[in-house]
Amino acid sequence: MPKANERPKRQKKQDENKGPENGKAFGKRNASKELAEHKIRVDGEIKRPKNTYYEKVSERYRIFAFAVVLSLALLAGALMIVYGEHITYDNFVYLIRDLDSVKGSSDGFTTVNYTSDESAIYKPFREGFAVIGSKNVVLYDETGVVLCSEKENFSYPYASASDKYVLAYDVGGNSYSIYSSVTRVVKKTTEKPIISASVSDEGSYIVTTESTDAKYVTEVYNSDFKRIMSIYKDKYVIDSTIGKDGGTFVIVSVAESGAEFFAEVALYKDGSDTALASHTYSMTMPISVSSYEGGNFSVLFDDSIRFFSGDGKLIGEKQIKDARVTFFDSRSNGAVLVCENLNINGGYTFMSFDKNGKEICSANTESKLSGVYAPSEGSSYAGYFISIEGELTAVSPDGKLVLLTEDKSVKAITDTSSGPVAMAPTKAYLVSDKK
Repeated sequence: MPKANERPKRQKKQDENKGPENGKAFGKRNASKELAEHKIRVDGEIKRPKNTYYEKVSERYRIFAFAVVLSLALLAGALMIVYGEHITYDNFVYLIRDLDSVKGSSDGFTTVNYTSDESAIYKPFREGFAVIGSKNVVLYDETGVVLCSEKENFSYPYASASDKYVLAYDVGGNSYSIYSSVTRVVKKTTEKPIISASVSDEGSYIVTTESTDAKYVTEVYNSDFKRIMSIYKDKYVIDSTIGKDGGTFVIVSVAESGAEFFAEVALYKDGSDTALASHTYSMTMPISVSSYEGGNFSVLFDDSIRFFSGDGKLIGEKQIKDARVTFFDSRSNGAVLVCENLNINGGYTFMSFDKNGKEICSANTESKLSGVYAPSEGSSYAGYFISIEGELTAVSPDGKLVLLTEDKSVKAITDTSSGPVAMAPTKAYLVSDKK
């Protein structure tokens, strides 16, 4: 007989086995309610409790995201319907044409190695330079980093370079390309041989070729690379150029009349095939035409150089007497000219001009020259020339000659933000005053 305060052993054992899983739960609620309300462990799986507030917030955001995606899809569809004809591969390329390349060290470069050929020409481009060869066009920035490199097939390569673009073309051939700082944005062919081509800062350009409808035709393209007009000439076109801002262009041509010939300088404005201004000069042969910042342009003749304002008025002139024009080069801020003296003294005369036709300086040298090059804006020199003996010389604004290098392999020079750069067939390198 058990004692009053002693429970039977069997009953005590059953009570010890009772718990949340095999008997009544502790407290008043039973096991089923506990499982339903608190999501405790069931067969080894954890079920987290739900938060009704965040469920409602999540649902609202899902609805908002769906509405945004639907709106974008409808907008894209509307744009495709309205502007479908303008969504082309060329226009996607057009989107990146003004992107700046990644800049390197601001200290500039000392030497850049590259592969060139005998027919290569060199053009200053932005703060660096461009090498235009018969097989390749390569653009470099002021640190010597390659911005763009593309294959070409030119017999006689030449180029027009603005502050933002390089138009490379094959003189006498049928192909041309336009480059920005990151890629080739235009590659086209012409039906007839190319005489000249020129590109503006904002991307509009002109190409002058022979024509079946007249002797020559100048095709004018806007900044979307679409042809907007054509100027036909029954005269012999010598050269053409487009203004830096792309709003005007100049065509220089020659016509015969009996035993005489006349040179015509015609200024045109986009949208009109009627000349805005025209000048005719008798018995003088034009050689080239150049454009400058602000709309001014110049025409080099065999006996003079003439400068014109943006509206076609003559603003400066330099006559060349007892001399023969041998070399000429221009940049957006001015031009340089070298003449071989035909008088008893001989030698060569170097002349530098600003964009308004004002003569900055002149200098004489006895050395035979192989090229002359205009300085960049802000340069400490008035220009450069190279002798056939290999001496690369700078001309200071006061007319003094400064020897830079005697490297006989130097073919050209470009003036960059890092300083004057000597261009040799396999390398380009900075040069400094040789003391």
